[in-house]
Amino acid sequence: YYDAYAFCLGCYTLSYKGFMIQILPDSLSFLNQYTTLFAAVGAIFNLIFTNIFLQTKKNLRPFYYLNILGMLFFSSAIIAYCTIDSQAGTEIVQASIIFSVIVMIVCSSMILRKGFKPARFFLLAFTLAFLSYTIHVFHFQGIIQDSMLVNNTVVIGTVTEMLLLLLAIGD
Repeated sequence: YYDAYAFCLGCYTLSYKGFMIQILPDSLSFLNQYTTLFAAVGAIFNLIFTNIFLQTKKNLRPFYYLNILGMLFFSSAIIAYCTIDSQAGTEIVQASIIFSVIVMIVCSSMILRKGFKPARFFLLAFTLAFLSYTIHVFHFQGIIQDSMLVNNTVVIGTVTEMLLLLLAIGD
């Protein structure tokens, strides 16, 4: 599930920054318009990975169910995006990301306190992901001004998150 999450996150980052058009042949350039779907599908794989990696069903059953709820939120976002309104689907994804990341941060910190050491990299990865997403939203809202660092927080956050999750898997 980590591989599927990493693939979707990579596609999200490439399509969000507009790079997908540059690297794909013209016949596949339409994929660049599905940024929201890459985010939603990737988040579902991420929540499955989280439940397996942190063993939430065994260690923290309420968080297992909260992650299942998050998967339902992202699934409803996909349905809304494809059938009702792409903007509504995008807004559901944005709200679901905030919910899911907060749940993952709390869950991984609780499991870390129980002694599961790989959770420290997991906790750091999602804390930094939440920080980069927050900076991105503040920039999008005009609260933070343009800079090279701010304009690339999504890419920097994604790469950092992937590296830390690899360390967590290897630990």
